[in-house]
Amino acid sequence: MHIVNLPKRSICYVSVGFGYEKNADDYKVVRVLSYYAGRPATIVEVYSTKLGSWRDVKTDVRLNMTTCNCDAFVEGFAYWVIRNENKPRKTVLAAFDLRSEMVTALNISNMDILGTIPPQLGNLSFLISLDVVRNNRLHGDLPQELSHLHRLKVMDVGYNNFRTGEIPMWFGVFSELQMLILDNNGFTIIPPASISNLSKLEILSVSFKAASLRRLATFGV
Repeated sequence: MHIVNLPKRSICYVSVGFGYEKNADDYKVVRVLSYYAGRPATIVEVYSTKLGSWRDVKTDVRLNMTTCNCDAFVEGFAYWVIRNENKPRKTVLAAFDLRSEMVTALNISNMDILGTIPPQLGNLSFLISLDVVRNNRLHGDLPQELSHLHRLKVMDVGYNNFRTGEIPMWFGVFSELQMLILDNNGFTIIPPASISNLSKLEILSVSFKAASLRRLATFGV
């Protein structure tokens, strides 16, 4: 057994990812260090099992890591879904490309986005949190392709302008869902069949425009 010694640093929040980079035929460990004390900073380090050494990766991306390991590894990318509960609340999707060794991050809340949710978002099957809440102006239907996000634990689409009517029946596929926020949209009906399979659901919030909600028999309302 080969034991990897991690470089020593001062106290910070650490999150790691691991995956195979096929072009270099190399298994790599990526470590993200978030420093909160003093001047905030993010340091990214990569360990190559082929070279047997660590190296620093230059990045200007500032990340406040909230988990000790990446949420998924897909097609050569390590992904993190970072949910910051502090104000202003935001969700960041961060990715590390094991081939180019570059870090990218996308904050999809509080962005004043106008339009519809692209169906391609359903291809991000690693997502455990989808948050497009507040200060966005999204409208239309929620694309059925979102039903591919079987790992979702949090879905917050509040304070937008999604369609009036029933919540889609395919919501029932989110068996891992713990929080569903639909506030201030046009939803007026929640068919019991659409949420009857959500056995892990702890929080359901449908207020403001959804004041006429009915047929919540599943929750005894």
